[in-house]
Amino acid sequence: MHLLSLWGYMGVGKTGLGKALSHQLDCEFADLDKVIEASTGRSPAQWIQEKGELGFRKVERDCLHDLLERFEGILACGGGTPCYYDNADRLLKASRCVYLSAGPGFIAHRLNHAQTERPLLRDLDPEQLPEFVAKHLFERRPFYEKAHITLKVEGLSRSEILDRLSEEFRAIPPNLDRPTLP
Repeated sequence: MHLLSLWGYMGVGKTGLGKALSHQLDCEFADLDKVIEASTGRSPAQWIQEKGELGFRKVERDCLHDLLERFEGILACGGGTPCYYDNADRLLKASRCVYLSAGPGFIAHRLNHAQTERPLLRDLDPEQLPEFVAKHLFERRPFYEKAHITLKVEGLSRSEILDRLSEEFRAIPPNLDRPTLP
């Protein structure tokens, strides 16, 4: 079973790159946030607004564990997915994990136009965004760095990133142990 999971902070391109890679490799693509919305009828933003971030993280964990048992292809994880519960360990056992790494300035610049679409950023003053991203990234980096591979996306073209991700996907052993998850 072939599964490549893309990790990283919001705004690094997990979804866009994942879609492009799945098209290039002619395989399935899943965005965990969209899977959550399809299976629960609520977007991550709605979950966070109604139940708080921890309420959302519980639903995210359940959807992730279900997905890991049946999905093959490219998976774009949410920015916080590997940072909660046993998600990182499960992903590491069931997939080839790639951390799409970028610095806080690069990320803040990319998020600047999409701030209102992101529940964790919605209430921030635009001047607070770079500091928020730097602090959050500092907290999450130890989780992200558990991934099998770190790919620094800053300074690379989209095609260079896709080439490297394609190599990682092709390097997945055909007999990757995908244990049945409880």
